[in-house]
Parts: sequence; C-alpha cells; structure tokens
Amino acid sequence: MAEAEAEAFYHEDEDFLQQPISPPFSPETQLQTLIHENSLFFDRLVELVPARFYLPSEDPPNPGYYGMSKAEKIAARKATKVNLKKARRDRLDPENYASTLELVKRNAEKEEQEKLKDEEDGQNSLIACKADNKSTTYEELRKKLHKRIEELQAKRHVAVADDAHN
Repeated sequence: MAEAEAEAFYHEDEDFLQQPISPPFSPETQLQTLIHENSLFFDRLVELVPARFYLPSEDPPNPGYYGMSKAEKIAARKATKVNLKKARRDRLDPENYASTLELVKRNAEKEEQEKLKDEEDGQNSLIACKADNKSTTYEELRKKLHKRIEELQAKRHVAVADDAHN
C-alpha cells in the first residue's frame, strides 16, 4: 500500500527517470494563495477608483470671493487659474504618477510620523513638567508646615512681649 502511494508521486513514463511530481498543496498553502489572490484583486479594484475619493484634499477650501475688493478678486482668480494649470500639468505628468495604493500608503506613513512626533512632544513636555515640579514627600510638607507655624507663633510671642513692655 505504501508503494502504491509512493508511485502516485512519480510519473509512469520511463523517459522522466522516475522524477517526483510535486505533492498536492496543503490546506495552509492553499489558504495563503487564496488570500494573496484576493489581496491582489482588491488592490486592482482600489486602483480603479481615483485617489481623491479615498484621501482628503490637501488644498484649503475656497472661501469664495465674497467680501473682497475688485483688485483682490482679480488677483485671486488669476492665482486660481495658475494653480489649476500647474495642478493639471502635475497630474498628467508621467514622472509624478502614483497609484491610489501608493498615495494611501504615503498618507498612512505621514499620519504615523505625526503620531510619533506628537507622542515624543508629549513625553518631552511630561519630562519638563516633572523637572519643574519639585516632587516633595508628605513628611517634607509636614516639616515645612510645622516650621512655618513655629515662625508665626514666635512672631506673635515677640509682638505680645513688645506690647507688654510698652
């Protein structure tokens, strides 16, 4: 029986000199290939949708021309035309091409870097606060309080003694 199974993995032709055939895939490798194929499929789907639907625009919203003088309106319109032409050239330039997935990854990396910077700033501020605040124990505070009370009582006794002498 073992020989029959062993023969199943070998070609029956003499020409192949009994070369082994790859054994059937294990469930783990089948699952991995299925996941990989699905990942590629969804990556292709994401690339079909323009990046502007996934990522927020970096440009500030246009407030409009309301409340501007004529000269300001003309300057704003001229700047808008120039910016649109430049953006169109940049968008259609093949050297600047980036797929939607690449843009999403870049955006995620930027967010991670910002989080790391925020955490570092938070840790630095905590360290600075700890350095500014002198940590004192309960006993030290108690000693300071008793010392201050004694000073005030001494001043009071000196003041009472001075009043008695006068």
